Amino acid sequence: MKDSKLGEIVIKKNGRAKSFIARVKYGVLHITVPSFVSEASIREFVNQNKKALMELKVNQPLALIQNSFSIHADEYVLNLKPGNNTTSSLRVEDKIHTLLLKQDFDFENESSQRWLRKVIEETLVARAKQVFPPILKDLANKHSLSFSKVSINRAKTRWGSCSSNQFINLSCYAVLLPLPLIRYVMLHELSHTIHMNHGKEFWSLLNQLSGGRAEALDIELRQFKLPF
Repeated sequence: MKDSKLGEIVIKKNGRAKSFIARVKYGVLHITVPSFVSEASIREFVNQNKKALMELKVNQPLALIQNSFSIHADEYVLNLKPGNNTTSSLRVEDKIHTLLLKQDFDFENESSQRWLRKVIEETLVARAKQVFPPILKDLANKHSLSFSKVSINRAKTRWGSCSSNQFINLSCYAVLLPLPLIRYVMLHELSHTIHMNHGKEFWSLLNQLSGGRAEALDIELRQFKLPF
């Protein structure tokens, strides 16, 4: 079932169910209903409770990765393809990652979803380790700045950080950003090698390094949403 505001809705009839039960699994609304309930009654339930169901989805925004899922970023590409084998495999060609899924891969299974996210995250880490150090080094050299070392982490709540020892940490998820935003994140952290706060001098330096576009790039970065 589909709804213009709620999107895809998975309906499951259960002979033991005595009432309607709504849950969200990986961003998709699932409603369990008694086996005797008609489609018209289900539609009526959805329409009457649409506000509550929408709030339920908002509070659990993790989207289900489905067979049509793909990522096409400047420095990272991922495609899912059905395979003919009994096991899944990964093929990597530069920035292009192709995940060949086993014949009976079940996208609705929670353990399958966890496995997918883990595999994708591992490819993000590997790609970030390959791509980020040379870009960061080039930016540092271009602007006569320096850093001690760069590390890749798996943070989802911040793109990067810089310690007082000039150790720069970058999230592997930043590899999903457009290249101008990747550079902006790096310039942000390089600016912290000079100013360890977010005061006026910091923003003045960052704005200078980013060609006068710090505010615009910062807004764009805040609006970016991870694809999974």
